[in-house]
Amino acid sequence: MGELIMFHSLWRWIVVLLIFITMVVSLIQWVRKSDWTKGNRVTPLISSIVLDINVLVGLILYVMEKRWLGGDHFISYLHPLLMLAALAAIHISYAKAKNKTSFRGHKIIAIGFLIVIFLLLSGIPHGSWSFGM
Repeated sequence: MGELIMFHSLWRWIVVLLIFITMVVSLIQWVRKSDWTKGNRVTPLISSIVLDINVLVGLILYVMEKRWLGGDHFISYLHPLLMLAALAAIHISYAKAKNKTSFRGHKIIAIGFLIVIFLLLSGIPHGSWSFGM
C-alpha cells in the first residue's frame, strides 16, 4: 500500500507539470492567434490521460483505505471532491477544444487548464507539498 501512496504522491507533480506546460503553450498560441490543428490536440490529451491515471490510483487508495470513514476531513472529503472536479474540468476543456479550427481551441485549453491547475493545487494536502509524502 505504501508504494501505491508514494506513486500517487510523486505522480501528482508530473500531472501538475504537464498540465502547466500545456496551459502555457496554449496561452502563447492563443495570444499569437495560431490555428488549432490536429497536432495541438496531443498534449492536452496526454495531460488528461496522466490525470486520469492519478485519479484512478487515488480512487483505488480511497476504497482500499476506507477514507470515507473519517479521520482527516480534507483527505476524506475535500481532496477527492477537488480532484474529481479537476478531472471533469480537464475533460470538458478538451472536449470543447478538440473540434475547433481557429485559435479558440488554444483559448479553451488555456483557460480550462488554468482552472484545472487551481483545482489541483487547492486539493493537494497541505502537509505534503514535497516530492513524496
